[in-house]
Amino acid sequence: MLMSSLLTMSQHLLPSNAGHAGVELTQKQPDDPTAWYERFGEKIIWAAPAPKMRWKSSDLQGFRLDSNEDLAQAHEVLVRQQLVQDGSMSVKLRVESELTATLLGGSITQQCIAENLGIEVRTLQRNLKAEGTSFRELQAEARKDHAVNQLRRNTPIGRISHELGYTDQSAFSKAFKKWFGVSPANYFKAAKPV
Repeated sequence: MLMSSLLTMSQHLLPSNAGHAGVELTQKQPDDPTAWYERFGEKIIWAAPAPKMRWKSSDLQGFRLDSNEDLAQAHEVLVRQQLVQDGSMSVKLRVESELTATLLGGSITQQCIAENLGIEVRTLQRNLKAEGTSFRELQAEARKDHAVNQLRRNTPIGRISHELGYTDQSAFSKAFKKWFGVSPANYFKAAKPV
C-alpha cells in the first residue's frame, strides 16, 4: 500500500513526463504478476531486502509550480510515519519527521521529540551524534526548509516569521540572512521565475 501511495503521489507532484526508474518489492514474484506490472511498470525487482522506489534525480530536483505543496507535505508526513512504524528509519530521519510534523506547533524541544520517539533525551543526543548531527542542526534545517517552501508559495514574510515562532519579523529576517546570506525578500526575488 505504501508503494502504491508513493507512486500516486509522484504522479501528482513530479513533472508529467517523469516516471519512476524502478521498484523493489520484498515479496516473491506472484504466479501472475500482470497487475503488478500494470501498476508499477516493467522495472520491478522481486524479493528485495527492503521495499524501494527510485526516480531520476533530475525529476525530483525540479520545482513543479502547479503542484499542491500542502498535499505534498501531508504525504511526506504520512510516508515518514509509515517508515517509523516499520522501524526502517534512522533516528535522524525519525527526528526530522517529528520536526516536520510538529514545527508549526510552537517551541519544539529535545524533550518533546524524545518523548514522541519513546527514548530518553540523552539517548537521542547520542544517536544523533553517532549519525553526525545534532538536534539543533536538524531543527535549524527544518526551519530553513519551511521558510524556503513558504517563500516559494508567496507566503508573506510576517506569516512565515510567526509560523516559525519568531517574536518579530526582523528577528526572522536576521536568522534567514544568517542561513542564506540574503534577506527573505531578496531570496524570494532571486528565486522568482523571470
